[in-house]
Amino acid sequence: MRQFSITRLEASAGETVRAYLSSVNNDFPIPLTQKVDLAEYAAKVLSRGIALAIYDGREIVGLAAGYVNDAIGLSAYLSVLSVSKEHRGRGLGSALVRAFEREAVSSGMERLMLNTHESNVAACSLYEGMGYKT
Repeated sequence: MRQFSITRLEASAGETVRAYLSSVNNDFPIPLTQKVDLAEYAAKVLSRGIALAIYDGREIVGLAAGYVNDAIGLSAYLSVLSVSKEHRGRGLGSALVRAFEREAVSSGMERLMLNTHESNVAACSLYEGMGYKT
């Protein structure tokens, strides 16, 4: 059985995050590049939020990124969750969400918010199966 590891990325990993997001860009119902500049998003989330990568050896095969800094509402926000197509169906997406939840709780957050496109049936199913309302 393969061993996967989840790592919190450092601020210096901007190009790594940009490259991964570029590789999965068209997997989203609305490609990420239609909403954000990937390099700017990577820099922003790494400096103001957190990014967790799941690795298969030395290759990133999944990413959870978002923000855990809402001191007033105590709400974390998961802005991107992605697992590369060839690694889906192995529980990696839920592992990334759970790791992001742990990071949020350790940062003092009380809830996790996220959005997904209604046509993204797999994501809706994942989130609903984990107890989220979509």
